[in-house]
Amino acid sequence: MKRILMPILASAFIASSAFAGGKGVIQTDDVVIDIPDEMESIVYGTYYTVGLKVGTLGLGLDVSYPLTHNFSIRGNINGLNYTSSINDILSSEDGFESLGANADLTVDFLTAGLLVDYFPFEHSDFRLSAGVYYNANELSVQATSKDNQSFTGVTFTPDELGTATGKLVVDEISPYIGIGWGNRGDEKGWSWSLDIGALYQNVPKIELNADPDIAQIITNATAIDPTTGLLIATNAEFQNLVTQEEVKANNEIQSSELKDYTKFWPVIAFGITYSF
Repeated sequence: MKRILMPILASAFIASSAFAGGKGVIQTDDVVIDIPDEMESIVYGTYYTVGLKVGTLGLGLDVSYPLTHNFSIRGNINGLNYTSSINDILSSEDGFESLGANADLTVDFLTAGLLVDYFPFEHSDFRLSAGVYYNANELSVQATSKDNQSFTGVTFTPDELGTATGKLVVDEISPYIGIGWGNRGDEKGWSWSLDIGALYQNVPKIELNADPDIAQIITNATAIDPTTGLLIATNAEFQNLVTQEEVKANNEIQSSELKDYTKFWPVIAFGITYSF
């Protein structure tokens, strides 16, 4: 009978100590069981995680959800728009200063990604990430004339000369691979995240555009092709010259030793997250 009662009494003692929040000790000749003052536990589950971040893709928003204990799916969107005058860093040899032009550099970033995060270690937020991005990132330089300009003895107004724009664009579909920390979503509460990786965007392409008012120029005076010295009679002929310069610029990029380094865009982002 004693052999039956002793385990029952021991179990009751452990249970009463735990519910009371007090500390109990059961000791036999071979085993000591120590019950802490407060019973603490970590509950692991599956929670949505939302994060705000900043990095080389601009400002971003992450939303992720665990598929299993080791895999999560994550969507994000990132963007940045910034314009600054670059007149001060252009020399007269570039042609802008001597022509009296205003030149602005614009950074226009927009990406949206769908990623799969793999967490190889138990209860660790370290992850391997892979996925694909819609990539609309571009850099552009826009130049407009400050004042009336004179060419071959003929004066043109800024409106007649129009705006010249050069853009650096990349492939819209860009694979991504990287490592990071965070967004596991198996615990509620605040945390932080880190992404380190690269987008494969291929070799950037140059797009050139100019929109002078050819009709007004022809009416007021004459427009001269700087290469041939011939009259540019139509807008189509002028745009053909722009296209030729665009092809020349892209050929120079393709033949450059740096082209392989421009295929990848480094991704580094740090953020804060909340799982609920």
